[in-house]
Amino acid sequence: METLNALRWVGLAVCLALTFYTVSWTTKHPRANGEPLGRRRILLSALCFVSAAFVLINLVVSFIIDTSRG
Repeated sequence: METLNALRWVGLAVCLALTFYTVSWTTKHPRANGEPLGRRRILLSALCFVSAAFVLINLVVSFIIDTSRG
């Protein structure tokens, strides 16, 4: 059980790091010659954000279940 919780925290940290990296990557680099922001970048940052939210929800639910068991 301890290993599973540690893996969840590592997963959350990795997802959040990827989210912040992709968001900064999309906002830091100016669009050259008025090109629209790439769909691939937007989808990658959205995917990382959703996966981080999923891991965070999983952590909260498992914490609630663990505390309710006593």
